[in-house]
Amino acid sequence: ASYRVTERCGSWASPCAPVVRWPSPCAPAVSWASPCAPAVRWPSPCAPAVRWPSPCGPAVRWPSPCAPAVRWPSPCAPVVSWPSPCAPAVSWASSCAPAVRWPSPCGPAVSWASPCAPAVRWASPCAPVVRWASPCAPLVRWASPCAPVVSWASPCAPAVSWASPYAPVVRWASPCAPAVSWPPQGCPALSFCICCALSAREGSHLPSPTLSVHQPIKD
Repeated sequence: ASYRVTERCGSWASPCAPVVRWPSPCAPAVSWASPCAPAVRWPSPCAPAVRWPSPCGPAVRWPSPCAPAVRWPSPCAPVVSWPSPCAPAVSWASSCAPAVRWPSPCGPAVSWASPCAPAVRWASPCAPVVRWASPCAPLVRWASPCAPVVSWASPCAPAVSWASPYAPVVRWASPCAPAVSWPPQGCPALSFCICCALSAREGSHLPSPTLSVHQPIKD
């Protein structure tokens, strides 16, 4: 769920191996390192001839980022669930079907289950006043990436924060290595691009390069 399709991306560091970098998931012939095993690589989700096409094809399957032999279905198939990257026996429902466990991540009042703790839920990243729980620490919460003045903390180190991916000169730390940072190249998540574009049309301002929230917001 963390690696959504994007139209414009450069390369960025692996969240689990600070020295690993991989290119855009939309480069047609590109593969990139697994966030769970730095030596594991898998192809681009955007090249139609590689291992999987669009993540919204209801019959499409693609490999697990944590176990190369594990596969799970499309997040847009209405009745499909797939294994949790944090607990192999945990599964959760499609992110694209409105009747399953959680609908679109851009619904302002929507919450969905945590990939790391099935009882943990957090709200939409696109509602300006909504916060959601950290996937690595259930009591840690941070603000929406689509709120115009918000930055959010690292899911792996509560004291680590980084700025919004929408300000082109902003750098933020690797979620698993506080000393590692990388610049956003374009928009790192298509759904976030859509939400922020909507916010801009409504008169909101995208985040400033100088804004940062260094402390997580506790429940």
